[in-house]
Amino acid sequence: MSSKQEIKDLLNTELKTSPLYNEVLLIKQYIIDSIHAPGLVSMNLVYNFTNPLETNNDVSLFKLCFKNEFGFIEENMSKFSILVDMAKFLD
Repeated sequence: MSSKQEIKDLLNTELKTSPLYNEVLLIKQYIIDSIHAPGLVSMNLVYNFTNPLETNNDVSLFKLCFKNEFGFIEENMSKFSILVDMAKFLD
């Protein structure tokens, strides 16, 4: 196993224990529910966090968790909400 893969595996495991990873899983369910709902016509979905991201470290950790789950980082966010660009799922 390469060092890069070893570090990636350790990081993935560590991220999944983060409380912010649970927020990402809530976003995932929100996206799935929005797709199944009638009339999805928006290219962007707004999700309001259950708890604000208080620090820059929280924001950075959230972005890592989001990247781990979805494969991309969404920059359109504040400490209160995130705007998910649905087109990024089609790449």
